[in-house]
Amino acid sequence: MEENFTSDLYSNLAKQMLAQKKVLNTEELVIYTGLSQTTIHRLTTQRKIPHSQPLGRKLFFDREKIDEWLLSKPRKSTDEIAEEASSITFRRKRA
Repeated sequence: MEENFTSDLYSNLAKQMLAQKKVLNTEELVIYTGLSQTTIHRLTTQRKIPHSQPLGRKLFFDREKIDEWLLSKPRKSTDEIAEEASSITFRRKRA
């Protein structure tokens, strides 16, 4: 029980520290996003995730660009969809 608490505490502290860094390496990105290292490498190979490779081998990631990428394809909630449908219906009734 105490071991899990210590592990969770360490994980939370690591994530907080990473949230303040501007540039992350692959290992840090794994912790920051929860994606596996294999997934990250696949995404970089397919050029689907923003990254830099200034020295030819080691990958670096701009945390702000990663945040934008993570939030790049938002899905509307059912409440948002219902509100949008309601406003369209209301506008049509007025016309």
